[in-house]
Amino acid sequence: MATLIPALGACVSRMTAGERRLAERLEHKLDDDYLLWYDVPMGPRNLHPDFCVMHPRRGILMVKDWRLNTP
Repeated sequence: MATLIPALGACVSRMTAGERRLAERLEHKLDDDYLLWYDVPMGPRNLHPDFCVMHPRRGILMVKDWRLNTP
């Protein structure tokens, strides 16, 4: 089971239903050596991806919902 930072109980109140569902699935389906960061500021502009999925050998994947009308 992957490690979610912060723990699901600490951030579930500010998650959308889709983010909560994805967090639960990622946490339970990925192996122990994955780290999942939820809504953490990244880079010089402090942008907030929904999730940052990190693995020591496979790298980093940023997850952010997006729509065509998003500026």
